[in-house]
Amino acid sequence: MTENIIQLEHIYKEFSLGKNTVQILKDVNTTIRRGEFVAIMGASGSGKSTLLNIIGCLDQPTDGSYLLDGQLINDLNDDELARFRNLKLGFVFQNFNLLPYYTAQRNVEVPLSYQNRKDRSMIAKELLERVGLGHRLNHKPTEMSGGEKQRIAIARALSTNPDLLLADEPTGALDSQSGIQVMGLFKELHREGKTIIMVTHDREIGEQAERIIMFKDGRIENGDTGNHSLSPRWNMAQ
Repeated sequence: MTENIIQLEHIYKEFSLGKNTVQILKDVNTTIRRGEFVAIMGASGSGKSTLLNIIGCLDQPTDGSYLLDGQLINDLNDDELARFRNLKLGFVFQNFNLLPYYTAQRNVEVPLSYQNRKDRSMIAKELLERVGLGHRLNHKPTEMSGGEKQRIAIARALSTNPDLLLADEPTGALDSQSGIQVMGLFKELHREGKTIIMVTHDREIGEQAERIIMFKDGRIENGDTGNHSLSPRWNMAQ
């Protein structure tokens, strides 16, 4: 088991737009240690969500190498990437990405169904109880508040006991009180040793992480390359 769960070296990402090529990520280098809680911050269009998609094996870099838990992701085909995502990663999105016609419990069971887990019902119930929704097992997302939907999404992300939890603007669609509840869950998971990478544009939310990586125009702006001899959030004092 490697100390660095994420290792990104000279990551570039380009898109073709007509006859033009647009560079989204430009020579991104950083490492993230197992058990860290890292916030990726920057303005809209800075490249932070693109980087999260690459970390989450939802997209591939145009150039550079990405190691996740010691595995070179560049070498994996689509089927292998899907299997890796299901086993290693948990996702929490701003818009929740819940199945509207499924109950809360069934939504949490979905990733476990892909693994043919016979104990998925028990796991889903335990996780929904943990996030404070044990009394809402049979309710559908349309019957719930935004904060409740996000807590279902967190329970679903945790269902396979992933090595890495990825959150893209997890409080962006929530009121302030629901956002406090969601961040409380993330901090509790971090204290238990879970590795969390969170994209946010909200400085107040980002400062609750252990370390901040600032993005601007596709580059890491604060020089953060994962040098852990520096104190956490050292860049915020600049």
